Amino acid sequence: MSTILKKRTFKALMAYLNPIGPIGANVDMWYDDIEFFPSRWQSEKTSKFTLVEILEKFIRDIIRTNTDKLYNRTDKKDSTYWVDVTINPKNREIVLIPKYYVYKESKENKKFDWRELRNYYIISRFMENRNIEELTIEYNGHEGNFDLNLLYDNKEIYSGTDNRYVSYETRMMISEILENDDWNEDAGGHGVLKLYDEDNKGYLSHTWIEKNVVNGEPIILTEEDFN
Repeated sequence: MSTILKKRTFKALMAYLNPIGPIGANVDMWYDDIEFFPSRWQSEKTSKFTLVEILEKFIRDIIRTNTDKLYNRTDKKDSTYWVDVTINPKNREIVLIPKYYVYKESKENKKFDWRELRNYYIISRFMENRNIEELTIEYNGHEGNFDLNLLYDNKEIYSGTDNRYVSYETRMMISEILENDDWNEDAGGHGVLKLYDEDNKGYLSHTWIEKNVVNGEPIILTEEDFN
């Protein structure tokens, strides 16, 4: 950023926003290029604030000039990230914060009385009709939309009436048990659900993926950064 125009444009941007106050928006990035640049910005009074073309181009140029620095302030495990852009005319600064997702595997085990759940009846009747003392359900997928393997008496129910008979209710039961877990629905989870008829207790082993947002070190630009 070395031209007189850019310093003049910085001053013009601050003057333009002075009666408006700070504005902000997220810019989606693909490694060293802008993937999506917003047409509307969030101000204190509206979420539909727009910049005039020359100022919008100025912000684009600033981001493109700093793409390497921004990307290097992420964990560099993914080419996609986004930049939280805040323009504050009172402080006379432009703040660029790279943001990205980090994923980690989480595990939890639970014991519960499964007959207190809303969706227990069909499965309970299924077990009682077959004198099943233990039903094992292996599940994998997204919340409310699991792929299931049901096993009892050391046999797997591959398909047919038995599987259709309990599949929907089982998915609803698993969703009900897991509904308080902080798991990423995009990545889903997997685990084993065991239901025991003898003492009405169930056991769940659940592994899921947590998705968290991390802020990289910000880049703060003031008038002194322009020539």
